[in-house]
Amino acid sequence: MRQFYTSIQMLQFISEYNNNIGYLIGITEITNSDKNWSLMLYIGNGRLLSLYSKNDGINESAFEEILNMDNIYKEALKKKNWQSENVKEFDQFSENCFDFVCYEFNIIDISIEKKLDAKNLISTIKSNLSQIHQLEEGDVIIFERGFYTHHAILVDTSYMTVIHKWGEPEDSTSFGIASKSIIGIPTEKACVSEDFVIEVAGYRSLSKGNDIYDSRHEPKYDKS
Repeated sequence: MRQFYTSIQMLQFISEYNNNIGYLIGITEITNSDKNWSLMLYIGNGRLLSLYSKNDGINESAFEEILNMDNIYKEALKKKNWQSENVKEFDQFSENCFDFVCYEFNIIDISIEKKLDAKNLISTIKSNLSQIHQLEEGDVIIFERGFYTHHAILVDTSYMTVIHKWGEPEDSTSFGIASKSIIGIPTEKACVSEDFVIEVAGYRSLSKGNDIYDSRHEPKYDKS
């Protein structure tokens, strides 16, 4: 996984280019033992659209705003007059109390790259967050890959990371991380990796795996 940033470092990184508008950003509050993970969308000018938090769940109002836009593109996200309660400024976050990560997932860029409807992609993200909200450490997550599925185990709800076996095709695009899997990869090139749920899911759906053993065994994960 990549390193985490403070709010100042992330603001310097994300504000460098207007092309960074549309990136999903994960924020983990680290002030107490019950770390709260949130998902934000960078909308330009040092502003973040609040989509989800582990404590509060999905921000229905924010999703309604973005899905009601006539056209979703970077300049439109930047110029839209968003409801103030759905927007956070980078300077609202204490530098030492939050970890930031910019996921390799830009909703505008990937919509263009994969010829996807941006609103459908955002609806998929919302649906995935609904599934994520129900997950606990140790749960199996199933990632849709079209003609097959990819499986992983959730190991950290503070940063929403999974452990899974994957390989990276040589012809992967800039969005290759959004479709990590083991299909078509020689066994000797496969590896076990810890990655962010958002990036492993990418533009496709995820769901909680089979619970048939939960009644007999309590899910556990030893982080030591």
